[in-house]
Amino acid sequence: MIGYDLAMRNTIVLFLICAFLASCGGSDTAKTKPTHIPFPDQSGMVDSSVLTLLERTKGEIQAAPENSKSWGIHASALFANDYFGLSVDAFRVALDIDPTMQQARYIMATALWKLNKQEEAIAEVTTFLELKPDYDPAWRLLAQWQLDRGESQLAHDAAMKAFELNQKRIGTRFVLVQSLLDLDRPDDAVKFIEETLASGKTSPWMYQVAAKCYRQLGMDSKLELALANAGPPPNTWPDPMFQYLSNMVVGKAALTEFAFWTYETRGPVEALPRLRKALRVNPEHVNLRTAFAHALQLSGKLQESVRVLSNLQGEPNLNYWKQFANACIAVAEITGEEEWTTRAETYVLNALDFDSNDGSAHDLAAKVAMQQGHPQKASDHWETAGKLHSGVEAWNLAEVSFAFVLGINPSRIDVLCGLALAQIKNGQFVSAQTTIDTLSQLDPGNPEVVELQRLLP
Repeated sequence: MIGYDLAMRNTIVLFLICAFLASCGGSDTAKTKPTHIPFPDQSGMVDSSVLTLLERTKGEIQAAPENSKSWGIHASALFANDYFGLSVDAFRVALDIDPTMQQARYIMATALWKLNKQEEAIAEVTTFLELKPDYDPAWRLLAQWQLDRGESQLAHDAAMKAFELNQKRIGTRFVLVQSLLDLDRPDDAVKFIEETLASGKTSPWMYQVAAKCYRQLGMDSKLELALANAGPPPNTWPDPMFQYLSNMVVGKAALTEFAFWTYETRGPVEALPRLRKALRVNPEHVNLRTAFAHALQLSGKLQESVRVLSNLQGEPNLNYWKQFANACIAVAEITGEEEWTTRAETYVLNALDFDSNDGSAHDLAAKVAMQQGHPQKASDHWETAGKLHSGVEAWNLAEVSFAFVLGINPSRIDVLCGLALAQIKNGQFVSAQTTIDTLSQLDPGNPEVVELQRLLP
């Protein structure tokens, strides 16, 4: 039944992709008489699901060898499952038959770049832009490649073109700011940064590039805040031209990588279908199972989340035990059944055995303690969590942990100081002032209060 479902799914996928590619060009009239069809060497390790898909796309070509769309679909299937060299060969045939297949040219350019054929990749994407100059993600892609090559001015020009076409793409803004910093123009870069930071809905990678900018400008107070929220950018930015490829990713490694990329860039809930699909072919990947369970929990599918975690294949790790505890805590909150709290306690202890200095594990231990009716024990864990989060500059997490402590023991001077510092680092200046005012009333002679006040803008 699984094989039948896979075959049916692939048939549907191919039908949809044919319809999609039809809108992007494609011809049944051949300019050449292609004979060789690029295909992975089956003497190597080829994932069975990939093999099934590629045999099907190869069969489409054999049935109509002069159909450019069939070649484009086969090339796309190769590309989606990381056979980049073979995909280039197939895309070239598609373009020989019909040079107007610009989507094929665009994806082929990306395959060439992955093969480190940089000059060819840039030439192809430049040709694409000559024909579709209003497609802003292509300008951004070109700018990113030029940045990687150290061609800062060319990168800036391409990124600015992308930005002028569409100012809403956060990846475009990131690349544009990076190009300005590479050109030693932080004064210009900071304008694009602070426009985004002011919205309050900024991705971690914008904070990362903001930190570089503030460091160049010597703006130390803003630098600290940016570093507290910074995170690395994704390897690739979302691009509408590649959306149809997602249904062609069927290999174990490619599926897993794509699922994690969706999880990190678009969020757990949106990644849920990709995580489910990846885990089906890669069930022994513990972090993939953990991410899938987390996405299920956020989607309100708690029982399924627990079932996924219970069916572990492989060795459990820290993240696995934390997610299992988190899911059990959530079930206990809904059902009120003590059994789930007991299970959560066991899993939290397993997590702490892995790493007793993990702040989020202490947060979970605090929640378990509260469910068991031990508020002081919970307070101790939250206090530890707040200090650990502060130690690694995870100020958002630290602020939450310290706030929970104060919900139990509202007059703790040291915790109030920790909370005020976290609020300052998070840019919550009004809240920080309120916390500092409380500190001033409780301990007016405390020198730490003066220092915290000095940190406020």
